[in-house]
Amino acid sequence: MRTKGQQRVRRVSRWALGAVMTLAFASLWTWGISPGARASASSSEFANHTPSRFQKSRGHAMNRGDSRRLFARSSDDLAISRQITRTRSLSSHARGTAHGQTSDRGISKERRRSARALDLTVRVTTADLSSASGPLVVEFSQPLQNPHIAAWRLSPNIHGRWRAITPQEYAFRPSAPFGFGPGVTIHLYIPKGLPGPIAKGGTGLARAVTLTWQSPAGSVLRLQELLADEGYLPVTFRPTAPPAAHSLEYEVESLYRPPEGTFTWKYPNLPAQLKALWTVGSMNVITQGALMQFQRAHNMTPNGVLNAAVWRALILDRLHHKVSPYPYTYIWVTETEPETLELWVDNRLVLTTLCNTGIPQSPTELGTFPIYERLPFQVMQGVNPFGQPYADPVHWINYFYGGDAVHGFVRAAYGFPQSLGCVEVPVSVAPLIYQTVHYGTLVTVNPVGVPVAPGH
Repeated sequence: MRTKGQQRVRRVSRWALGAVMTLAFASLWTWGISPGARASASSSEFANHTPSRFQKSRGHAMNRGDSRRLFARSSDDLAISRQITRTRSLSSHARGTAHGQTSDRGISKERRRSARALDLTVRVTTADLSSASGPLVVEFSQPLQNPHIAAWRLSPNIHGRWRAITPQEYAFRPSAPFGFGPGVTIHLYIPKGLPGPIAKGGTGLARAVTLTWQSPAGSVLRLQELLADEGYLPVTFRPTAPPAAHSLEYEVESLYRPPEGTFTWKYPNLPAQLKALWTVGSMNVITQGALMQFQRAHNMTPNGVLNAAVWRALILDRLHHKVSPYPYTYIWVTETEPETLELWVDNRLVLTTLCNTGIPQSPTELGTFPIYERLPFQVMQGVNPFGQPYADPVHWINYFYGGDAVHGFVRAAYGFPQSLGCVEVPVSVAPLIYQTVHYGTLVTVNPVGVPVAPGH
């Protein structure tokens, strides 16, 4: 049995060892060294004994009151040490931020690279707005050491090549004569960081950039000239000076610089109301109808919208001397009773028939419109102005304005307003109309007081 003096010495020794270990831990934590790093830097004996002591003091409270007081004191010192370390770190960060600097310690290479990349910017310019084959030019804020052009992405993917105009300017020129095409929206993606352009000072783009450029639209005047030459319009075009050569390059250039010339009406008996709708050099319903006919002939959506695909097809037809497969047709309707429909084909009146237009509560739209949809049969459904639902089987349908259409429908009599807006004709003549007209054929509905077309 130990004496009281031995027990007292044992308690003092144990207390001293615990105090030394607590101070050691507090010092190491203050200097940012983790327990694992401390163990590798300490002697083997120190490393082997310290974890067990630390675990014992934290995980197993001793029975003696001095040991409990020692553990509480050690934990408080450790918490204070951690707080001092955290405060020093925040103060250092605040000082660096105030001077626009950050310490390299603990900051990744990617973050440091992004900080350096803030100086380089890029914008898009155009060297030639008068042609779709003109170059697309991008300009950087600094001369480039390596543009990394292989990583740039152009959409749509157009064949061509990039070249350096200056160390800060780079230009892309399409290799095909058709160029970008008229009215095309072009996107250029340039990546950020090391995969992207690097300036001579080592800076790059902080963010990936997508630049947008719009190629110039083609001339409506040139559209009318081509549609007239290819037989889609009721006019002819004669250039003031014949072209030197019908080449692809000439045709592409003409999209933006159309040749001068004159238009002449093909047919002498066209109604004056129809002629009044024609305007040289601007989109009008006659031009739109001809464009829809052209689109239908080339298996495009007949929506009357001019785009690069339409221009390409027009040029190719011009070079290969292709003309419209359709005759020029139009429909003339008058609400003067007896209401009448006339069908014209290449200035020849091929059909005159009684018809019905809309009742006052649901009138037919007046004006001139191109046929935009055609169906051989449809059950038309809805509710009439008197609140009664209907579902009528209808044949040989040609829609020209909203729900208004020229179609066949069985009635006891014709020649006065009876429909809900459509132009109804006898079922016996509806197939002839349907087979003669096409997408883009103009339908003119005249108000009361306008006679039938000249040449009747």
